[in-house]
Amino acid sequence: MSEVEETAVAGNEAHLFLKRSFINHSGANITAREIGLAVKQFSPEANILIIRDLLPETDVPDNYTLDTQYILEISV
Repeated sequence: MSEVEETAVAGNEAHLFLKRSFINHSGANITAREIGLAVKQFSPEANILIIRDLLPETDVPDNYTLDTQYILEISV
C-alpha cells in the first residue's frame, strides 16, 4: 500500500510525506537489505529510480509488514 500525504508548507520549506508498506506473504521470513523510490516518466515511458537506500539487514517474518517513509524537503 502506498500513501502520499498532503504537502506541509512552513515558511520557505515544503515537506512531502511518502509512505509504503510491504507485506510478506511468501510463506517464509525474508531479509530486506535495500529500499528505493521510483517515479514514472511518460515520454518516453519508463520507471526511473530516484532514491536508493541500503538498510541494515531487516528480517520480515511471514505475514508481517515492513513500513517505510520518505520525507522530501523542498526549499521555496
